[in-house]
Amino acid sequence: MVINKTGDRPSIGIDTGTAYSSVAVWQKDRVEILPNKFGNLLTPSYVAFTDTEVLVGEAAADQLLRNAKNTVFGITRLIGRKFSDPQVQESILHYPFEVVCSPDDKPQVVVQFRGETRVFQPVEILAILLSEMRGIVENYTGKEAKSAVVIVPAYFSYSQRQAVKDAGTIAGLTVMRMICRSTAASMAHGLDKKGPERKVLVVDLGGGTLDMSVVAFEESNFEVLGTAGDVNLGGDDFDRRLVDYCVAEFKKAHDRDLRTNPRAMLRLRKACERAKRALSISTETTVELEALYDGIDFHPTITRTQFKSLCADLFDRILWSLQQVLSDANLIKDNIHDVVHVGGSTRIPKVKKLLAEFFNGKSLSRVIEGAAVFGAAHLAATLCSEPSPKLDNYLLLDVAPLSLGVEVDGTISTVMIPRSTAVPTKKTETFSTSQDNQSNVHIQVFEGEGWRIGSNPILHEFKLDGIPPLPCGQGKIDITFDVDANDILHVSATEQSMGVAKTVRIVAGCLPPSEIERMRTEAEHFKYLSERNRLRVEARNALETSAYSLRTAAAERITELRQAIEEAKAIEEISEETLRWLEANESAKNEDLHLKQREVAAALSSLRN
Repeated sequence: MVINKTGDRPSIGIDTGTAYSSVAVWQKDRVEILPNKFGNLLTPSYVAFTDTEVLVGEAAADQLLRNAKNTVFGITRLIGRKFSDPQVQESILHYPFEVVCSPDDKPQVVVQFRGETRVFQPVEILAILLSEMRGIVENYTGKEAKSAVVIVPAYFSYSQRQAVKDAGTIAGLTVMRMICRSTAASMAHGLDKKGPERKVLVVDLGGGTLDMSVVAFEESNFEVLGTAGDVNLGGDDFDRRLVDYCVAEFKKAHDRDLRTNPRAMLRLRKACERAKRALSISTETTVELEALYDGIDFHPTITRTQFKSLCADLFDRILWSLQQVLSDANLIKDNIHDVVHVGGSTRIPKVKKLLAEFFNGKSLSRVIEGAAVFGAAHLAATLCSEPSPKLDNYLLLDVAPLSLGVEVDGTISTVMIPRSTAVPTKKTETFSTSQDNQSNVHIQVFEGEGWRIGSNPILHEFKLDGIPPLPCGQGKIDITFDVDANDILHVSATEQSMGVAKTVRIVAGCLPPSEIERMRTEAEHFKYLSERNRLRVEARNALETSAYSLRTAAAERITELRQAIEEAKAIEEISEETLRWLEANESAKNEDLHLKQREVAAALSSLRN
């Protein structure tokens, strides 16, 4: 398909979730969630490397068992993090593919691709998924897609969000805005609501993350009052509890460790995922696995009560986030008008019960599947100033997901912008010098909620030089944090008496332009290889189809000819039999001769037809 690279470009929203990805576009005055080439609205967030190409989505997921070491998934649990992060180490234990540490303590994925050992950063894997979503839009609209609103977990750090932006750049997309999944879903819930202001709590428990947002909406205005979440809590974690239980049961019964067999672990993981879903509608289920290990069949029965016990602490973490989001929004339970649950894991009966009981029996609402990406596309249309009365006066006021603060010369951490502060925002604090005749100050910008020095991730550090010599405490430095609507943070430091100043733009974890360009070029090459292989496969399939059609036509013709030969032989036999009859009946009666004549004429007629 020829893509029009001039003229109007589509406004799109993209959700690259831990388990599934999806994309939506604003078109014909409404949002459309687009199907992939298999006709599905959800694309598995899987990327596989083979001897010939890169596979994405269903094609990658379907070959997981036979190509496990080269099939990458769950990438949102690695992106923008350090290899030494305990949560990264926990995730690695459950991946069949290899993850190694880079010299700067970043996780890297090692695979075999086209006969070579290749090392990829998580940002490159995410870029492949984003590129796939971009391709779905371009194939559907016939227009080039260049910018998008991208959904991220509520508690993604500044480094993780920057990594998402880098992935977008590698995929040929400008990330106009990032929005948390629960906030985006709240927009889908509230867009058609009229009347006085309502406060809605959206709980999104997906495959890999928990997101919560309290949003006040009135007509087309949406104000986020607070967000909370857990980037290490989702459906995968419930699956892992079942997997761990089954591994222990198998060990107890057969004295064998399933973890030594990657293929067995993958089969068990899939079976436990099915069991979790089955327990949403049944009080017990059986995990059915034939010849799981050394020919041993494994059929453990798991009850809903057992499942609740195995996951008790995970449910407690959901409760903790509920309390936190209400606290950040300065609300109590009774202030919430609607409780909306989104994401596959909110179908777990215990989760539904937990939410209902927390809100004293309040009935729960569920929005449409794909609500989050629907909201993201709607926001994209607004940012792109699409001409539509449906977008008039539309306003979204978001909040900072994590606290931002400063440490000056190793003094106590000072929070400049508390989490759940409405953005854009600007805050200035004045700090004093800590020594006599101090000529510079060392400034560290951090992110997080820890109160102790060194307990929060450092986003950036710099020095302000040229401070005039003054007694301890008399030198005054104004430090300003300025966060815009796109989550870009500028930090400035100004010495009051002389006006010495320095401003930095925080780009935590940002890849250098040369590295992004290298990755972008390589991503385009992967896309070219996949497209070339797709065309080759299509040509091969077309040729194979033609060959089968030809073989079928030939077989049908042969059958027809065989039938004709058999009929001709039968007619020949009639002629021979008639001649023998004439020889044997030289004095045959006239009526007998006419009867035989009719038989021969009928045979001759059938032969000519």
